[in-house]
Amino acid sequence: MSHVCYLVNGENRCSDTALTLLQVLVEEGYLAAESTAVEEGKLPRFVVAMDLQIVPPGEWASSKVDNGSSIDIVGAITGG
Repeated sequence: MSHVCYLVNGENRCSDTALTLLQVLVEEGYLAAESTAVEEGKLPRFVVAMDLQIVPPGEWASSKVDNGSSIDIVGAITGG
């Protein structure tokens, strides 16, 4: 069993299993568990950076979250 601790928007998180960035986004409520938004051609209304590098949506499922990773999720706000 691998214990992984990481940051999401500056807050500590830990998991007893290895995670991908996509799994973190589901756990944090940014995506539905059955989400296939990227495959359906629907782009999310937020940007994700891991360790100061922007990660494109197509790479979320293959991006491994390492112990000590820092994940920043920034959403766009629109309105008048």
